[in-house]
Amino acid sequence: VMQRTREVKRINKSSEDRTIYDLIESTILTVSVMRSENIVNEIKKEGLDDYYLDQKLLTNWTFINILTNHVKNSIEAYATTLTTQFIKVSKGKLSFLFSDDGNGIDPIYRKKVFEKGFSTKGKTDRGSGLSINKDIIESVGGHIKLVDSKYGTTFEITIPVKGRNM
Repeated sequence: VMQRTREVKRINKSSEDRTIYDLIESTILTVSVMRSENIVNEIKKEGLDDYYLDQKLLTNWTFINILTNHVKNSIEAYATTLTTQFIKVSKGKLSFLFSDDGNGIDPIYRKKVFEKGFSTKGKTDRGSGLSINKDIIESVGGHIKLVDSKYGTTFEITIPVKGRNM
């Protein structure tokens, strides 16, 4: 635990110029340490290490909060592995897949996951995270959608970015 805590501190730099890869890696590590979970973090670095958030549209802090919601939901769904994979960059927007190997989302609920107040967890104080995340991402010209996956849950997320040569 101490080694993981030191790693979290190392990764959690305050610089605005942290790559998408750094932000995803540090968020998953931080949440897993806070929750005392041993999550395998499989980030395919290619493509994610070349881009940064466009801070005028989406701050690091906001993006970390969005990712934290997804990581917590994955842990609650008994995921042991989180996978992040770059898809493409087009017109200043980066698309990536964020997947887990947890219980997945029952097909009867798939159309409702982004509705405010909807939760499969049966508690009344739940069900705002994905709705808020969708609103934030769409407000900056991005999108988030639930995509079909054989195991667990997979979201495709598209966000505005800037690159080293953009």
